[in-house]
Formats: sequence, structure tokens, C-alpha cells
Amino acid sequence: MIRAGQLIELQRYPEALAELSAGLAEDPDNAHLMAQLAYCQHEMGDKKALETAKRATGLDPEGTHAQSILASILIDRGNLKEAEKVLRQALLNDSESAQLLAMLAVVQFNREDYKAANATALEALRSDPDSESAHWVLTQTKSILRHKDVDASNLEHLAKNPE
Repeated sequence: MIRAGQLIELQRYPEALAELSAGLAEDPDNAHLMAQLAYCQHEMGDKKALETAKRATGLDPEGTHAQSILASILIDRGNLKEAEKVLRQALLNDSESAQLLAMLAVVQFNREDYKAANATALEALRSDPDSESAHWVLTQTKSILRHKDVDASNLEHLAKNPE
């Protein structure tokens, strides 16, 4: 299935889908292939991607690859609460995964939990200092939190000095 991975990297999803389908015909319980299939389906706009990703996580409940793909699909569909649940479950199996931590930080940011997003992004950067997603979240949350602190400080000042 190396060819399928190469096709995915080249964004040749229909061809990768055919390769993965052939592989799953031989090994229908292969969670990795099922997760890759879900990824291709999702990239092609196929509504079955979510169901396929859930099937992949069912085949390997502790496999973080399938969980990360499921979480990505959920994030893209705006189901942040469910995505966070999936990511927290995945982190139980791989607590130092920079990818999973960065994804969780993005979810927390999108849910406007900026302090948690900031802390999670820092944790992701401890695992992978080059994580672009974690750097983005950290930059955004620092700016937002700084403005919130300034706003809170201004409100406190106005309360003490109304004129």
C-alpha cells in the first residue's frame, strides 16, 4: 500500500481510493487502510468519509492514526465537541503526539477556550518545536489573551475612575 500513500501525497485521491479499496478487499479489517480510505473520501467530498473513519477507529480503538483522521473530518464539519472527545481519547494512547496536541489546540481555539488552546499549543511545541499548527495557535492566543488582559485592565481603571 506504499503506492496508495504516494498517490495521497500527490493528491491523486481517486487513484488512491482504488488502491485502498483493493487492499481492503484482501484485508477488510485493516484499520490503517480504512483510515486512509476515509481521508481520501473526505478530500473528495464524499459524505461516507465520516462513517468510514468511525469504522476505522472501531477496528483499532487505540490507533491514533484513525482517530486523527476522524477528528480532522469532525473539525472540518464543525463538530468541535465530538472532535475534542476523539482527540482526548487518542491522547490517552499517545500523550506526547505533537500532531494530536496541535489538533486539540486548534479545536480549543475554535471553541474560544484561548487559555486552554495556549497551554495545549505549548505542550505540542515541547513535543515538536516545528509544529506549524501549534505555532499558529500560540501566536493567535497570545494576541487575544493580551487584548483581553488590556480590556480587563481598562475596565478596572474605568470602574475606579469613571471620569
